[in-house]
Amino acid sequence: MPQGPPPGGLSPGGPVPGGPGPGGRPPMMIEEKMAIISAMVVCMTLCVVSAVRLLRRRPAPSPSAAAPDAIRFKVDYKTVTVPLADIRYIESMSEYVKIFLEGREEPIVVLYSLKRLEQELPSSRFIRIHRSYIVALDRVRASSATTAVLDGDVILPVGASYRAAFRSYFPAR
Repeated sequence: MPQGPPPGGLSPGGPVPGGPGPGGRPPMMIEEKMAIISAMVVCMTLCVVSAVRLLRRRPAPSPSAAAPDAIRFKVDYKTVTVPLADIRYIESMSEYVKIFLEGREEPIVVLYSLKRLEQELPSSRFIRIHRSYIVALDRVRASSATTAVLDGDVILPVGASYRAAFRSYFPAR
């Protein structure tokens, strides 16, 4: 079955049947090529606009789906998953942190900065109360102007620069 001529009316083997010359047709004119290119540009633009509209219709992830319920750490060449509900408080030790968990005598010691951990933990569940401590809000049993008492009778200091934020959660009792 014979194939049609390539675009532009040119053929590697010579004149196209119906092309210029004896029994041929004229090559595609510049105006025709520009019209085809313009139509292609319009098609591509419509595709991009449709894709953008589709992405805008996609619902944003809900805050509950985005908030993690656990955090992972590297401990002794293993990855340990710590449920956020088990964290009582976190203490800084230079570039390490001690994570005190419910039901565990010994804390987990992790090479992690307290500042980085503060950014990764949900602020709805944890608060920094001192340059060396982050506490789980649901573990605070009592407070004074300068201390926070956690369940298990753990008493932690509340730093001067963190008092206002702490007081907004726990007014003086």
